[in-house]
Amino acid sequence: WFHDEDPISIHTLSSAALTILHDLGMKEGKPAMSFDRKYIKEGKFPEWRKAVKSSANFFKHADKDPKAVYDFKPSSNGFVIFECIEITSRLGHKLTDKMSTYLVHYIIHNSAYFQASVLPPGFSDLAPLPKVDFYNQLVGNPPQLDQ
Repeated sequence: WFHDEDPISIHTLSSAALTILHDLGMKEGKPAMSFDRKYIKEGKFPEWRKAVKSSANFFKHADKDPKAVYDFKPSSNGFVIFECIEITSRLGHKLTDKMSTYLVHYIIHNSAYFQASVLPPGFSDLAPLPKVDFYNQLVGNPPQLDQ
């Protein structure tokens, strides 16, 4: 993802992982974020649900209509990966440095959806960096996030 390679494969794999994590979370009363309104700003919930499901459903069921055309937005991969990491944390697993770095990048670049208190102070200055440079700068010194 940080290198912008093969977005359909990234989406398919991360969507499958999200499904597994959601199923595990449901058993503990911790559904995936896209199914839990408390994490999403009021009025934004339908956008989030659509971003998670539409592409994965098309790739999974494209054979139903071989002439169908779908306008895939690779930017939706970011949310799916974000949610995989977020639910991993809520299920009690310690996040890796790479996961924490990814979360900060995602929150900075999607701040319209998040409460300001979610982002640790001082990281917004890194927003202009390309994804791979952001990653390279923080991977050795990851942000400390409340989990």
